[in-house]
Amino acid sequence: MVYLAWLVVLLTPYWLGPIVVWLIQKVGARPVFEPFTAGRHSVPEDVSAAFRQTCDALTTEGFQLVADLFQTGQMKHVSTRVALLENPGTAELALAVAMFTAARPARLVASYAELPTKFRDGRTVSVHNSPLLGSFTPPRSRVVVRLPIVRDPARLCRIKRAYLELHCRGRERVPFEHQNDPARFLGAAMVRELTEQVEAGAWRRDDRAGVYRPTFTSAWVMTWQALPPFSVLRRRRIRRRASAILQELNMAGPDPRPIAQPRTRVSLRWVAAVAILAFLIAQLGSRVLRTSWTPASDVVVPAAFPDAVGALERLAGAKATPLVGIDSVGDSVVTEGFAVSVPPARAERLVAAAQPRFLEKGFYLFRSEQHFGIAGHPDRVALFPRSDRYEILRLMGTNGWNYGIGPDSIVAWLRALERDHAFVLTGMGFDWVEGRFHSAIGDADALARRFYAFCPDVVDQGTVLRRIPATSLTLPTGPIPDTWSGIVERNVPLSRGLSADERERLLRLVQIFLTDKHFEGCGGLTLTEEMKITIAAGACLLLLHLEGPCYPTLRTVLVYPHGFVPKLAGSPGTGQIARPPRRLIGESWGDGVVVISWDDTIRGARNPVDGENVVLHEFAHQLDAEDGVSDGAPILPPSALRAWGGVLSEEYERLRRDAAHDRGSVLDDYGATNKAEFFAVATETFFEKPVQLQREHPELYGQLQQFYRQDPARRVPAP
Repeated sequence: MVYLAWLVVLLTPYWLGPIVVWLIQKVGARPVFEPFTAGRHSVPEDVSAAFRQTCDALTTEGFQLVADLFQTGQMKHVSTRVALLENPGTAELALAVAMFTAARPARLVASYAELPTKFRDGRTVSVHNSPLLGSFTPPRSRVVVRLPIVRDPARLCRIKRAYLELHCRGRERVPFEHQNDPARFLGAAMVRELTEQVEAGAWRRDDRAGVYRPTFTSAWVMTWQALPPFSVLRRRRIRRRASAILQELNMAGPDPRPIAQPRTRVSLRWVAAVAILAFLIAQLGSRVLRTSWTPASDVVVPAAFPDAVGALERLAGAKATPLVGIDSVGDSVVTEGFAVSVPPARAERLVAAAQPRFLEKGFYLFRSEQHFGIAGHPDRVALFPRSDRYEILRLMGTNGWNYGIGPDSIVAWLRALERDHAFVLTGMGFDWVEGRFHSAIGDADALARRFYAFCPDVVDQGTVLRRIPATSLTLPTGPIPDTWSGIVERNVPLSRGLSADERERLLRLVQIFLTDKHFEGCGGLTLTEEMKITIAAGACLLLLHLEGPCYPTLRTVLVYPHGFVPKLAGSPGTGQIARPPRRLIGESWGDGVVVISWDDTIRGARNPVDGENVVLHEFAHQLDAEDGVSDGAPILPPSALRAWGGVLSEEYERLRRDAAHDRGSVLDDYGATNKAEFFAVATETFFEKPVQLQREHPELYGQLQQFYRQDPARRVPAP
């Protein structure tokens, strides 16, 4: 049903589009052109630029401007600017055309040149480079040569002359009658084209409304021609035909001076509306699917296990096969249980509804394979002849070997967890387990930390976060020591621009930080309260308006008195110790440790405008790595990922270019190392040089402002 719902959504333009076109599409029967006036008629800047370039290119071929006209209202939301040009020496006529619409739902634009020629016998030849596919079928008396691959109007003129020389030699040309009233001439030409469509049966004239409308059949043809795959095929055919014409005329090759086509832009409101509609239909279909199948309420589970397997087969509508587990050496082994294949949308519902009934008879029902519907693979629901779930865990070989966790360790940990939070296991596989708590969780953050301490992948891969909704950070309410405020005021000048409420929140975050994180002095350093508070306040400044826990993956802060040179393991073959080429002032490790130099901490913190702050830098790395990957992209809402990635990549490449050419930048060129360092450097600059960053990199500043939910530039006092 979900697939049917999505199919209906995807095919909406194909069945609803023609009906909409038939009902609302119309063209005025009396087109009116008026002289273009800059103050009165609005044309997008990029469209105007392409239009002017087209006119300029035509003048290089001897054309002179006869009239600059504007039309709107002929078709709903469509405006057209047309320049009529004439070559006095050859009596040739040319049109420079710019068509555009408002973003309803897309801003469609087209800028092109059209070169018509009229002959004594009434035939005409029109050569143009419009990118639009067009919906009118020309009559036999008119030859339309479409050359969208030619973007140089001057070259288009030369191609047109060569085409006429080859195909229309000896035919007498006659001039167009446009001199007296160019606007009327263009209006009459449009009416003539519409009349030809009426005669061909594609359009009809509605005299009562004074408009032309497509026929029902034509509406379907027009709509389908504009949609893929038909539009793609038409565009390819037109381009192949254009290439063949250029080859025939021996004029193939690149344009000397091509004019870029203005870009089509889609209205975000319409995109959002379509996305919401698609989501609602999908949700409706999914709900129908979920509610369209439920286990029969009168299912009786027999006392004998073979008969109980038969009952499961009837519930699932599938044949049961032996359940395969994993033994202690990793080999597959056939167990006493049986499993059936079930569509993913049914599997969870089947286990939830039927598990208690089977447990009453001493049998354990659970999901043994979970494929999430990928590639159409069904899930597997298994039945075991005994009700000891921990026996099943061992038989399934459930493990976390990448953290040294075997089935026995998992069983022991789950037994301990069960004493605090009663649960039922609903799924058990080789490297996964799922369950359902019997009651609400009071402290979800504490439980998540408990999971993380046992097996970090459980949190890093999102399982716990998916099952246990994150809660807002609860700030402590106990008294704040009197000395803290003075320490922060003196050592963290960035806090001076905060409001009273923000300073209060910062100190509360410091309380949480000092309670949760372990500080350790290294290199002979004896830690003081001032050191801890200074580092914690700098780190918590980043969290001031963020939601969620306080650096959940961070456990320890190691503090050296000065810059340090950590020992790095080298080649196991030689046993040599590799040392970095210079002393470090800070490091952020992926296993929940931050290493920092106290001298550099206090020097960077007390100078809030130099753009260098080791605490901000290293704890920005911690935020970046909370999703398990240090890539310059911290945990963001899905709606913000695309904009963040685009701006980050563009600004990162810009800094790399500046660094390569020794060009100065408000951003330290250390940020050109990789995107993770770029994010950390950008964070330092955002808080310490906000005004300059906002001026020189406004988009980057905007992204950081949205992420941190702070605007440091507003805190900087006016000069």
